Amino acid sequence: MALSRPLPDILYLPFLLLLLLLLALTHQACGIRCVQCEAEGREDECFVKPPPPIECGRGMSVCLTIHTYTPVREDSRKMLSLVRTCAPTDMGWDCERGRTKGGQQMEVCHDTCTWDGCNHAPSTVAPALVVTAALLTNVLLL
Repeated sequence: MALSRPLPDILYLPFLLLLLLLLALTHQACGIRCVQCEAEGREDECFVKPPPPIECGRGMSVCLTIHTYTPVREDSRKMLSLVRTCAPTDMGWDCERGRTKGGQQMEVCHDTCTWDGCNHAPSTVAPALVVTAALLTNVLLL
């Protein structure tokens, strides 16, 4: 009777990396998860400590953040509102100037992004991006 020898641990690493990559890709295919909240000023919880991302509805493919400022001058402007939500198409980053119903000057800026939770607070790094970078680094080192 032949004795079966266990495979060396080094052979399990590529299999494990492939499995992790497939799991990450499968999760991404389920639909995007975005932070969804609204704030009226910088003291609101949506601005200070946004809730965790949740699954977006059917047809939504990007996360969207909208800031409304007044007045338009950057050195003295105040944020009027902040909206974090889902959107159906990538609109990139842009700002537009206009006036409120009361005639006050304002600027509305929007930014879209394409990975889970990317419309969170600016210091947040998407976990899927970190996992993918770690996997690619390990594969390149093999």
